[in-house]
Amino acid sequence: MERKHTQGRSRAWWALVSLWLWSQGTPARADVVEDPPAVCPAGAEGNTCHGGPFCKPVKCTSDAECTGGATCQDTKGCIGTVECGGGEGGPNPTPTLSALCEGGEACGADETCQAIKLCMAMVEPTTGGSAGTGPTSSGTATTDAGTASGTGDDTGGGKGGCGSCSADADGRPSALALLTIAGLAGRRRRARGRA
Repeated sequence: MERKHTQGRSRAWWALVSLWLWSQGTPARADVVEDPPAVCPAGAEGNTCHGGPFCKPVKCTSDAECTGGATCQDTKGCIGTVECGGGEGGPNPTPTLSALCEGGEACGADETCQAIKLCMAMVEPTTGGSAGTGPTSSGTATTDAGTASGTGDDTGGGKGGCGSCSADADGRPSALALLTIAGLAGRRRRARGRA
């Protein structure tokens, strides 16, 4: 009689330890995204998603939508897309802005030079731009297209990939939980068979 009581405590103890270990699981790494780019062209801000880091155009229709002294200006920009799906979301193309192309500059692969209204800071006449027409190529901030374009050339995968994602290679907590559940189910069947 004493043996059954001790055996029950032992099983309960191992079940409790197994559940505790399972609850201490490793953090999920599949939702990790890279940091947004530190430098983006005028009229864009750094952003990130499961498709990788990119510069998001700050679109507008009037000056009232702009902040920080910026104004809504007509310009031309190299517009591409990045797939920001992830989790249960499907394809979700998000526009990117890798550079301004007002002077006929060439855009990267999978990008087109498009007319767009963006919130941009006024350019001082001494830097090559004019207050009425927006910035020129000598008065704009630029970025290296390889690091922030979102065209697929960067390490983030750019087109719907997840360059910084990794599946959780340590499956021990899940396996331990499954073994515990299987053991408890087997124990319950045996107990019912004896009764």
